[in-house]
Amino acid sequence: TNIRITLTEEGKVVLGGRTDAAQIPADLIQYLYETFPADKMRDALWLPDSDGNRQPVKAVLYGEGYGAKIQKGGGNYRRDGDVSLRLFDVLIGETWLALQDVQDVARQLEVATVQRIEAANGELLTTQDIVEYVRIGLTSIVAEQEGTKGTIAEGVVAFTNPPLFNGRGQRLMWKLKTKDF
Repeated sequence: TNIRITLTEEGKVVLGGRTDAAQIPADLIQYLYETFPADKMRDALWLPDSDGNRQPVKAVLYGEGYGAKIQKGGGNYRRDGDVSLRLFDVLIGETWLALQDVQDVARQLEVATVQRIEAANGELLTTQDIVEYVRIGLTSIVAEQEGTKGTIAEGVVAFTNPPLFNGRGQRLMWKLKTKDF
């Protein structure tokens, strides 16, 4: 399930789903509050000024919550039956972080990121490549990392590189699910 974790300029953590009306499972809420406490978020996301004082800024983490207690078939992604989150995007102020910076934030917060899928030669995939991977049944890298091999991925979320934005300043991205085939 899509998750937003907001660090306000006042230093408080606010949890949300893809929309404000989304309902987050209780086990996931507990995990998120334990994993993203306000002091840890401030340390990772508020940058020091020239005097070394951390400057408040609104930051939003975007991730995908998963596990047995979240969605049907979620137990296929984690052997232990727990819930977790994979970070995929970070917005600080009005700036979207580059992939390597998202990975750095994830390291500081001690969470994993979603897995990037590349062509064998390291090149980015085309839209047609992505559709074909999902159509034939892409094996879940997350499930393999979590100890449950052979699980077919739910799908992919694709971003443009370099990032493109619509007229409202929203990142252009799309999701393709295995069940669409």
